[in-house]
Amino acid sequence: MVSKVRNQPDYNAEWCPPTVREEMIRIMEEEENKKKSNQCSKNRNGNGDQKIHHRQGSISTEEVRLKLAKKLGRPPTPSEVYFETHADSGGRFVNAKAEAVWNDYKNRKDANLQCEVENRRTDDELFLEATGGWSDKGRIFGLGAAADSFYERPEDRRTKKSRLNYAMEQKKELDETKENLAQTQENLAETQTKLAETQKQLEALHEQVRLIVQANNLSVTPPTSTSSP
Repeated sequence: MVSKVRNQPDYNAEWCPPTVREEMIRIMEEEENKKKSNQCSKNRNGNGDQKIHHRQGSISTEEVRLKLAKKLGRPPTPSEVYFETHADSGGRFVNAKAEAVWNDYKNRKDANLQCEVENRRTDDELFLEATGGWSDKGRIFGLGAAADSFYERPEDRRTKKSRLNYAMEQKKELDETKENLAQTQENLAETQTKLAETQKQLEALHEQVRLIVQANNLSVTPPTSTSSP
């Protein structure tokens, strides 16, 4: 509707005052805005290197994933969601880039079947490789909002790894603290035993001194000196 106001002089837009219409036309005639408009047109038309189109319209890829899960009666694979959103029932893709990704995925699957069973990759891993993996902007080509439902983000793996390393370091420190505490308790018990033995020795020595003094009728208290008046 807005584009008609700008580009079709005969278009009757009662809701748009003439002065506003003239201003819109003037703005769009500026060179910078023309460049932006041309670039947007190229993006919409798309080609092998442009942003991929899809078939679901305004519905998010995550919504498509949920609907496909109901249709299949099981969680769909990322490749199934990709095909649902980028190809029609006849297998025709929306553009060359979408088809190239799909063909790369199929070639990887064929090559994967030639590997030993224990060395084979999963279909999900193969599809991720075909799309080019996570981009610097945190996206997976062709999966949109559904990407997080299928794959773990690299930064999430790094975060989990960092947390795991931190937890392991904390456990190591805790184990060392427990070991040191056990050693300290052992040393304390040994010290207490020695102290008890020393106390017994002192008590025995004190008893011997008392007996000697008693045998010799000695007083442990020195006589008090008195002065004559």
